[in-house]
Amino acid sequence: MSAPERTARQGAGPVRKFGRPLAPGVVLHDLLLPPAVGRAMPCTLNTAVVAAGAELPRHSHPQTEIWVVAAGRGRLERGPEVFDIAEGDVVVFEPEVEHRLRNTGGTDLRLVSVYWGAVA
Repeated sequence: MSAPERTARQGAGPVRKFGRPLAPGVVLHDLLLPPAVGRAMPCTLNTAVVAAGAELPRHSHPQTEIWVVAAGRGRLERGPEVFDIAEGDVVVFEPEVEHRLRNTGGTDLRLVSVYWGAVA
């Protein structure tokens, strides 16, 4: 990924966070850990910000994934299900289940995502 596509934010401590656009109004922040820590982790953790009115397009992946909604609200399509999600909700995605999320609120929708299993 080229420098213009990625915005680095360095905080105090060993964790670096890079933002990369996934779709218009959707930014994924990958948490990059020191190699010794990263190799020992059985999962990957990232955060996502979906701007008001923006949408994370329909997609699937081979990993199991859990979202924790940290702020905002949206409409989620998970396989054949369609339901609203809001701050404090936790959603589980089994591997290969298509899902799409649209921010239906007036502020950013923020998610924490943890996933594990097969590497895409």
